[in-house]
Amino acid sequence: MKKLLLVALTLIVSTSAFAGVIYDLNTGVYAQGDLVTASGTITGVRYNGFSMTELPAGPYTGVWVYCGDASGFAIGDEITITDGEYTEYYDLSEIIQLNLALITITGNAPVAPMVMTVAAAAADYEPWESGFVTFTDGFWVVELLGYGEWAARSYQSSIDLINDDYFFDETGLEVEMCYDGVTGIMLFGYGAFKMNPMADGLVVGDCVIANEEVSFGAVKALYR
Repeated sequence: MKKLLLVALTLIVSTSAFAGVIYDLNTGVYAQGDLVTASGTITGVRYNGFSMTELPAGPYTGVWVYCGDASGFAIGDEITITDGEYTEYYDLSEIIQLNLALITITGNAPVAPMVMTVAAAAADYEPWESGFVTFTDGFWVVELLGYGEWAARSYQSSIDLINDDYFFDETGLEVEMCYDGVTGIMLFGYGAFKMNPMADGLVVGDCVIANEEVSFGAVKALYR
């Protein structure tokens, strides 16, 4: 997703520690329909595409790649995409390359997630779109929203984080279950930013209570 107010960012891109093709794409240097050649590391894989980030990872360094068939790719693959088309698919920034011969795997070296709190990111999730992140807040599930989505409230800030099931099987979740943190990919869809936990992305621990709103039932519900 892109905002129109990115002029200042594009003026400093040449000196930014995060300068690169994906950073440029996310900060307004390219127009929709432009062909780009970008390199990065895959951080999450679905059947039809994957998230990737260029290093050093930071704000605006992630992007979603739609390739039609992602069965030949794995988390940690270092890749180069040649002549991918930049587009905004319902406000999600994407590179489209359906010719798999133009996506080259050059190695494999998984990258670490960027660590932050929900409070630090929630003011503007856009810099972290398609980014591989860990939220260190403790959470408890406050609502099951249907269609694979749920809302989890931060013990630390009482901000609700909407989660989706791109990579995670949410069928065992129940309201008032709690977890100590979450790692996954932040994506934009249906008008909102959503966290997409990895298959093993919920950090289950002691669920340390930092907010009196949490009921005794939430503590007992720790992955029972």
